[in-house]
Amino acid sequence: MAKKKIINRQLVEHLALLSRLELKPNQLALFEQQLEEILEYVAAINEVKTGAPTATQTITGLTDVLRTDMSSESDCLPLAEVLKNALSKQDSYFKVKALFE
Repeated sequence: MAKKKIINRQLVEHLALLSRLELKPNQLALFEQQLEEILEYVAAINEVKTGAPTATQTITGLTDVLRTDMSSESDCLPLAEVLKNALSKQDSYFKVKALFE
C-alpha cells in the first residue's frame, strides 16, 4: 500500500504565502520534500504505544533532607539582650529611618 502524500506544491505555496516567504520554484520543491519527511516522522512517533505513563516528581530518588522548622523559648535570646546593641529602639522594636517617604 502506497503512502498517502500529505504535502503538495499548492500547500507549500499557501504556507509560504501565510508565512510571507518568497520562495523560488526549487525552494518550493525542497520545502515540499522536507515537510513531507517531517510529517512522516511525526506519524511514526504517533504510532509508538506509550500506554499510560506514571507521574514522576523526581527521577533521582532523593528525598527532602531538611529538618522541619521548629523553635522553642530556649532557642531564643531574651528581648533585652537582642535590643542591647540597637542604635535606636521603640518599645520592643528596632527603630530605623524610613525607607519610603
